[in-house]
Amino acid sequence: MYLASYIFDVPSTGYTRMVFVNIFTGCAAFLVVQILSQPELDLQHIGDALHWILLIIPHYAFTTGVRDIYGIYSTIKYCNITEGLIETKECKDIPGYYDIRSPGIGRNVIFSCCVGIILIFILLLIEYRVFEKIRYKIWKNRLPPPSLSEHLEDSDVLNEKQKIRSLTPGQINNSALVMRDATKYYKRFLAVNNLCLEVNKYECFGLLGVNGAGKTTTFKMLTGDVKISSGDAWINGLSLKSNMKDIYQLIGYCPQFDALLNELTCIETIVIFGLLRGMTLKESKYEAEKLSHEFDFHQHLHKKVKELSGGNKRKLSTSIALIGDPLVVYLDEPTTGMDPATKRYLWNALCKIRDSGKCIILTSHSMEECEALCTRLAIMVNGTFMCLGSTQHLKSKFSEGYTLIIKVKKNENFGELNHNELQPIEEFVRTNFSDAIVREKHQELITFYIPNKSQPWSKMFGIMEASKTLLNIEDYSLGQSSLEQVFLSFTKYQQDEQN
Repeated sequence: MYLASYIFDVPSTGYTRMVFVNIFTGCAAFLVVQILSQPELDLQHIGDALHWILLIIPHYAFTTGVRDIYGIYSTIKYCNITEGLIETKECKDIPGYYDIRSPGIGRNVIFSCCVGIILIFILLLIEYRVFEKIRYKIWKNRLPPPSLSEHLEDSDVLNEKQKIRSLTPGQINNSALVMRDATKYYKRFLAVNNLCLEVNKYECFGLLGVNGAGKTTTFKMLTGDVKISSGDAWINGLSLKSNMKDIYQLIGYCPQFDALLNELTCIETIVIFGLLRGMTLKESKYEAEKLSHEFDFHQHLHKKVKELSGGNKRKLSTSIALIGDPLVVYLDEPTTGMDPATKRYLWNALCKIRDSGKCIILTSHSMEECEALCTRLAIMVNGTFMCLGSTQHLKSKFSEGYTLIIKVKKNENFGELNHNELQPIEEFVRTNFSDAIVREKHQELITFYIPNKSQPWSKMFGIMEASKTLLNIEDYSLGQSSLEQVFLSFTKYQQDEQN
């Protein structure tokens, strides 16, 4: 049953299917062998052959063993009662309970022991990832990852790839996280394509992308949940292919969907995970108090998980990822379902953790969150990094134009501004900033979008300052396009899985 659990992803599906398997291989098989063993049918040879085969099934061996033990016990009891009165053939040659010949259960015991040892051995091989190590050494991937032409890839992404591919083992050991050509296929579908990345301590790396871009698959590869099809990755110099057991001690993971036990309280949850991390009971309770204060759910510490709101569950999941002082922390959309005030509190806590020397890998759909936390980020499309760098670098390189917001002084009688008073400002902006488009007009505020990036900042501010008094402008704001606009400019390339 333990081995069968690896086959299924949904617990209810695995439960129902294995119940049917056990019924047919246990009860049904037992009845079939019993019927075939009847002398009247003259099919005993088929029944015996089937019995030998079915002994490898543990519950069949057990049930037949119970039947045979009871048969021997009944025979001995009958012979003791009829001793000296009736002489029967069965009483002269009663087999021992553990006799190899039927109806002894020697065969059942031997088969059960051998099958048990083999299954436990296979289980240990799976747990210690021996099959994965063998596969990585001998398996030649029949689906080589398609490499994009250099002119299609951003220069920063290409530079990162060249840098990672030229790293020596000593340089890899000095980095918190290194990915080299990490690729993942699901059958023929390419989910992650040749990712190269280096993240050091004191860094927070943001992974942006629409649903289906490959973010969660990348996380699953880095946590060992799914196998890397080709390439490799290292955590503190340890390879994901050969040292996953040691890597588990260095990483913390907050999954996209809360993996919590509803009947446990928050403090019980943290204590259990602390004990699994090798902490003492006293240390685990102290850790629970400390994390609950850091992530602002101390008042809910003794509530059951099922009684918590969605935001508090995310706080608990994030705090679990930090138990045991891990070197690398993976956070898959940690602020989903939180209110703005709680988000800000969590951001401050994560900033302190980042500044303490941890390496944080973050995915989020909130551009504001990435700007607040990430020292570097990448936008992922179709399993590939489309751009890579700091927030300001991406804005400077990929932003499409500028946003100009002008606030006009109100009339002395505080009446609303009419169209004639705003017209000179619109004409002035269109004259001095080519292709300027009015995005929004609301009372005294006018928002312009300027797609032309040829003019330098100094000239643009100079034009606005010179005309500020002349055009009755109270205030103005001139800035780059937001990170969200940069993100949206790349997401149009995302393909459907069916395509």
